[in-house]
Amino acid sequence: MELLAFIEILAGITGFLMSLAYFPQAWKLYRRKTAHDVSLTSYFLFSIGTIVWLLWGLLSNSQTIIVGYAFGALGANLVMWLIVYYRFVKKPSCEKVCKAPAKKRPGKH
Repeated sequence: MELLAFIEILAGITGFLMSLAYFPQAWKLYRRKTAHDVSLTSYFLFSIGTIVWLLWGLLSNSQTIIVGYAFGALGANLVMWLIVYYRFVKKPSCEKVCKAPAKKRPGKH
């Protein structure tokens, strides 16, 4: 096997596996029904980046890039929309966000 063909196959496999990394975060958001500790800015940038790379793959007819970024675009956008949904549309109750009771301040009682 030629080195370039091997690298292309390896890039496709690793791109696909890296794209799957978004789905555990999406599952965690869905299961917990809160997104108070997840960065919307980061996932917005991930979404834009994966979409741009996917478009590049489609326009250049590169199967490696298409396979590597198709699931990434789906996963990053899924996480981003779950963050928006749980943070702005369906605001969580304090019971899910506030895990510990408020601490009393030391000083005068």
